[in-house]
Amino acid sequence: MSTVDLSLADLRRRYVDRGRPLPESVESSLRADGRAGAQALLDAVARRRRDNRAEGQRLRMMVRYETALWSQGTVHVAGVDEAGMSPLAGPVAAAAVIFAPGARLPGVDDSKKLDARERERLAPIIRETAVAYAVAFAEVEEIDRLNIYWAGMTAMRRAVAALGKVPEHVLVDGRRLRGLTLPQQPIVKGDAKSLSIAAASILAKTARDALMAELDVVYPGYGFAQHKGYPVTAHVQALRKLGASPIHRRSFAPVRQVLGLPPLPPWPEPDDRRADPEGAAIHPQTGALWVIDHGPQGGDEINIIKPGADYGWPNVTYGVQYDARQADGRANVPVGLGLTALPGVEQPIYYWVPSIAPSGMAFYTGDLFPDWKNDLFIGAMAGRALVHLELEGDRVVSEERLLVELDERIREVRSGPDGALYIFAGNSLMRIVPE
Repeated sequence: MSTVDLSLADLRRRYVDRGRPLPESVESSLRADGRAGAQALLDAVARRRRDNRAEGQRLRMMVRYETALWSQGTVHVAGVDEAGMSPLAGPVAAAAVIFAPGARLPGVDDSKKLDARERERLAPIIRETAVAYAVAFAEVEEIDRLNIYWAGMTAMRRAVAALGKVPEHVLVDGRRLRGLTLPQQPIVKGDAKSLSIAAASILAKTARDALMAELDVVYPGYGFAQHKGYPVTAHVQALRKLGASPIHRRSFAPVRQVLGLPPLPPWPEPDDRRADPEGAAIHPQTGALWVIDHGPQGGDEINIIKPGADYGWPNVTYGVQYDARQADGRANVPVGLGLTALPGVEQPIYYWVPSIAPSGMAFYTGDLFPDWKNDLFIGAMAGRALVHLELEGDRVVSEERLLVELDERIREVRSGPDGALYIFAGNSLMRIVPE
């Protein structure tokens, strides 16, 4: 083929606009062509090649977290991200995505770096390529009750739970996902570093944008289809003119001003140093309360609360329902959402890195296993094992993992009055007795 077979305009459409590889014969003809248009076409092809090389390098970097897990045999790696944290109206959205090992999707990046047209182009490609994906929301009422940070967490947990396949590992944008019993890794600015998280950010953003366009019909005049609820000037002006709609977030200051409500006190800052207690048991000899925490950044630990010690906790009178409400009437975040730390408790007596994802604990008090008397047993959801800790007083002297071939995740452990150990695994109740 030579340049006489196709016009320069046709060549540009084929090899620049459509991105087809430029044959060597055509490239040689163009180099011999003295016209400025031919040289400009060659320059455009060279720029496209450089862009393609740069995109290939970027994509290799975008899958480095996934590749590390895939290479270890972890097949179902999910990325999760949210969208819609700062708008004055509408729910917060989240999405979770699992790709097959080796997946590469050119153009997928942090949704905030892409314009609406590019996000809409990529969203169906992501859905078609993904092994599994899901989108979930946390509604305005939840945002106002929990605050936007914890509502975003709730939406992300829902998206992971809605996946058609159970992920073996979850990559999370920015922070550890509280209440998730699966192995996970928080990645700061993960939507720009992980393909799975970036894809999730695009699905969350496009799903929320589509919903806000629908809500614009239900609540006309605010311009939701244009600004998606974000606090742009046009939205604030419409809010002042029309008042707050049912989908406006009452916990956000501009909305409260329009409603004539006083400012809320600052929400407590999220504190990832805190841990989520997942189980507790009374030591049969000392009476101390042993608590196992699902800790930050994937570490789990055991703490002891000693009888009679003053940890500065409030007393609760028996017979009175204590709803843990603050002075301004807001309910505290429920247990499991990150505000369940145990202030004043000493350093842990035992610690796991990485996480075993504990799910209950019990001291063995029966007689069927004399060697286990007063030892501690812990369910490990991530490890799919029963963890046996041999104790001497308050000291752990050895660790043993039992039932490691179990197909189901252990959810709870109990020492039965008949001397057996009972575990809840998946939908099954299992009784452990000597052979």
